[in-house]
Amino acid sequence: VRLPQRIVQPFSPEEVARLLACCDERPPGLRDRAVILTLLDTGVRCSELMQLTLDDLDLEAGRLRILHGKGNKQRVVPFASRCRDALELYLEVRGLDPGPLFLVTSPGAHRGLRPGVALRSNGLKQMLRRRGGEAGVPKVHAHRFRHTFATWAIEQDARELDVQYLLGHSSPDMVRRYTSTYNSEQAARRHAAFSPAERLAATER
Repeated sequence: VRLPQRIVQPFSPEEVARLLACCDERPPGLRDRAVILTLLDTGVRCSELMQLTLDDLDLEAGRLRILHGKGNKQRVVPFASRCRDALELYLEVRGLDPGPLFLVTSPGAHRGLRPGVALRSNGLKQMLRRRGGEAGVPKVHAHRFRHTFATWAIEQDARELDVQYLLGHSSPDMVRRYTSTYNSEQAARRHAAFSPAERLAATER
């Protein structure tokens, strides 16, 4: 059975910048900035992010160890300096105690972090929706960051094999869907140069 393919529009750089601008220097803001940049820079799934522990993070090497990928597959994914900086600032308020990497925030005026209590899927969804509302960016969810990672990587001439491995796909089929989305957008941008209707209008002038 051939299922319809849904088009997921990647974030623009301006939209991501607006999301990050909403994250202040208090513990929730530092955590949210680290979460957003981790999703963007690694392309990990929501479920994979939720199961990360401090032991899975190697700041010096710029690597995350994914031990609970889809189909129980494990992999190592890199992240670059901006994501590392955000994680370092977050760890200053989180501390270095073993346990879940991303923690929930405490209720109350000071809005600290609750040691040992992991951020869960519903909490992540609420946080992303709230930041999207503050930034005026619609449809902010974890999978859209994953799609953005793939689309931006392909736009910068990343190999399909590299994107497939980093995203944890067992086959290149999904990567080709991302490539198809990118190619469609590129074709739309070039349309102005060869538009038949515009060419006809030029002959009528």
